[in-house]
This record gives sequence, C-alpha cells and structure tokens, in this order.
Amino acid sequence: MREIREELIRLARESGIPVPPDASVTEVVRLLGSDTHLSPDLCEALNHILAGLGGVAVPAACTK
Repeated sequence: MREIREELIRLARESGIPVPPDASVTEVVRLLGSDTHLSPDLCEALNHILAGLGGVAVPAACTK
C-alpha cells in the first residue's frame, strides 16, 4: 500500500497538484479527481494503480 501511495503522490505532483506529505491514498485520489484535465497517460496509470485497490473509484476525469 505504501508503494501505491507514493506512486499516486508522484503522479499528482508531476501533474502540478500540491500534495501534503502525509496524504492518504484516498486524499490523493480526491486531489487527482479534482483536476478535470487529466492526461490520457495519467488516467491509464491511475486505472492500473487503482485496479489493485478494489473499491477505490477512478477519478471522474478518467471516465469521460
């Protein structure tokens, strides 16, 4: 779970989204979900990462 959290934080920061260092996986997913212009590559990475977490919703920007 720690590796997933770190990967999500990295993706968010690379997208220019500020993430607190103690953010949970859920918080990072919410932050990513607030960005309405996620790139297709980022959505693909998120879908891959979140698939292993069962029950974590993919950001709406990736379902359009």
